Amino acid sequence: MCAMFSTQILLAASLLLIVSVSMLALQHYEDLKQSSLNLYQSGTLARAIHRTVEPHTVLLIRGYTLVGNSVLERVSRYAKECAQTTPPIDVWLSLDTTKEEGQLQVAQSYFRKVGATVHLDTFNDTEIFRRFPSLWDAHRKQHRDIRNWEALTSGFQSEYVISWYMDRLKNTTQYQSIWVFEADVEYSGLNISDLLYDPTYANTTMDLVTQECTDLPYRWWHERATTRKYRDFLLTKRYYSVEAAHKFSLKYLHAIQGSILQGMHARSEEFLCSIARKLNYTVVPFKSHHMGTPYTHSSDKVGKF
Repeated sequence: MCAMFSTQILLAASLLLIVSVSMLALQHYEDLKQSSLNLYQSGTLARAIHRTVEPHTVLLIRGYTLVGNSVLERVSRYAKECAQTTPPIDVWLSLDTTKEEGQLQVAQSYFRKVGATVHLDTFNDTEIFRRFPSLWDAHRKQHRDIRNWEALTSGFQSEYVISWYMDRLKNTTQYQSIWVFEADVEYSGLNISDLLYDPTYANTTMDLVTQECTDLPYRWWHERATTRKYRDFLLTKRYYSVEAAHKFSLKYLHAIQGSILQGMHARSEEFLCSIARKLNYTVVPFKSHHMGTPYTHSSDKVGKF
């Protein structure tokens, strides 16, 4: 009788324990649900979800020459926002030192002062011509009718991106994609990582994300600023895209590198889209809600993205 009574007590205790655990689990679920709702409403959940979508990403800001502190302020803001993600997004600033050799020290001092972690890279025209000697032909054709000699960065940015990649990232496997912004592109959202980790562009099968690639419009520099190997490879079909912001897969970046090393050169507005289409890489346009006011080259405005 006592044994039976003891068994009943144990069963009752077990049932009470199960109910208690269940109630605690339910309360934990409700707390988690409310916490998630709060995060979502604050915009944090979006970034938390994005972190699980795509491996480590890097953002390269293609700089020309520093004019005032506007570029440095923008890049430092991006770097601080990217440092808060998991995994963090590395931010690079590439500076053209062809005419202004002291820019590296200026940038280093500024980022140290504001506490922003930004990786710095420098380049100049002499180094690029030495690495890609066939580029000289395309550059010479572009400017043979212009009195004021223009820097390479005005049209052949793909070569600088590849040079940076070859020097800095070629032997790394931690990145699966690379974002590239021009230095005067402004992101008008709350946090730049919301765009860089947006699930819309997280699919690793996307080789080139850009503004929509369209048929190449007739402009004199597109006709002249090319090499014969590039023209022979593409024959007559060429494409064009505004190049203010791009995302590359590593696979496509390797293809760009191979094309450039073979002597193919053109202005980057057409080069990136044309090579991708010719080699059947996947090209994805930015969603319309991510495109702001039209890009402008006026001195007092920057392109909103």
